[in-house]
Amino acid sequence: DPNATKCEITVTPEKGFDEELTKLENACEHDKPLNGTVMHTVTGLQPWTRYNVTVKNCREAFCGLPAFLINITEVAAPSKVRNFSYSIYKDVNALLTWEEPEQHNGPLTGYVIQMYNEDRNETNVTYVEGDHTEKEINLKDQFNLFNVSISAYNKAETSNQTIYGPESQIQFETLGK
Repeated sequence: DPNATKCEITVTPEKGFDEELTKLENACEHDKPLNGTVMHTVTGLQPWTRYNVTVKNCREAFCGLPAFLINITEVAAPSKVRNFSYSIYKDVNALLTWEEPEQHNGPLTGYVIQMYNEDRNETNVTYVEGDHTEKEINLKDQFNLFNVSISAYNKAETSNQTIYGPESQIQFETLGK
């Protein structure tokens, strides 16, 4: 209603919460209409969460019928991978293992592993699917020092952007005879 003097917005997460996340009365009083549409930004929402949103336009004496919509927030970066570790076998083979991040913040797309060989000054990057928590890698070189990092990541659906979480790091040396 372009003649509404105020509006009320209610945002409720669908994931089993019983309470309203936020109820914003007079929420639209500072928002300016553009081509008859008022846009309002709601902050403090959780990533990758489905919300029920109710909007009512009001005049001085009454409020109109509510409009309902359902929206899903975009993914965010996952939290840090937990318990990142390694074991060396057959001198140059590494088995890297980890636990999923505590907060996925979306459907976990995958992991990126960066292996920097200090002795050769080379970096190799490996991608692992989001439902795996280990990776075997043949490092080929005996007695080389490796700095290895892993980050979980999500893909934002609307922008197709890759959003990386913080790195977990380990260091080890391959063996030899």
